[in-house]
Amino acid sequence: MSYDRGFLNKRISILNRTAAIETAFGRKGGDYVVEKDLWANFSFTKGKKALTAGSIDVYDYYMVRCDFDEALTEDSRLLFNGNTYQIENFYADKQTNECQMLVVRVQK
Repeated sequence: MSYDRGFLNKRISILNRTAAIETAFGRKGGDYVVEKDLWANFSFTKGKKALTAGSIDVYDYYMVRCDFDEALTEDSRLLFNGNTYQIENFYADKQTNECQMLVVRVQK
């Protein structure tokens, strides 16, 4: 069972690394590029659950829910409102068409 369309009300971008390349100085990891955009629900993790997770700054952690997408993996990053987020916990289920992740904002 997928999420209601009204629940997925924010537009996010999936960022994935390009392939690593060989340079004269050795192997260089690829940069993150936008793979695709999708609709998601983006909300603060707040209250007791966030505090028990041991987060010092609770408002840097977010819960993101979206439909299942093959491009989205635990190694992906998300782009939302000009900020980049790294995935901490990742759960995806193709059968129920749901994906849920805990993300933290990457400092610039």
